[in-house]
Amino acid sequence: MLIVKGDMLESFDGVKGLADVGIDKIPHIFYQPPDNFNKAPVSGDTKFNFPIIDLERVDKDPIQRKEIIERVGNTSEKWGFFLVTNHGIPVSVLEEMKAGVHRFFEQDNEVKKEWHT
Repeated sequence: MLIVKGDMLESFDGVKGLADVGIDKIPHIFYQPPDNFNKAPVSGDTKFNFPIIDLERVDKDPIQRKEIIERVGNTSEKWGFFLVTNHGIPVSVLEEMKAGVHRFFEQDNEVKKEWHT
C-alpha cells in the first residue's frame, strides 16, 4: 500500500501498515459480500491464453526481426504483458531470478526500504 503524506510517498505492508497510518476500519472497496464467495467467474470461461511472442528467428532474419519488434510494441500497448519463447535464457538463470525475488520480498521492511526511491 502506498500512502501520500505531504510530498512524501510511503509504503506500508499488510494490516500493520494500515494500523500504522491510523486506519482502524477496512476500507469499503476491500469488502467482498459473502454471497459472492462461491460464484463462478463472470464469463464462465476460466481458460485464458496469454499473447505469445517467439524470438527464435529474431537474430537470423531481418524481416522476422522487424515483425517481432512490431509485435512486441503492439502487444505491449494492447495487453501490457506477453509470454516470450525461444529467448535463449537458461532455465537455471530464470529459477535463480525467481529465488532472488523471493529472497528480497522475504526481508524485513527496513532492509527493503533501502531500495525505495
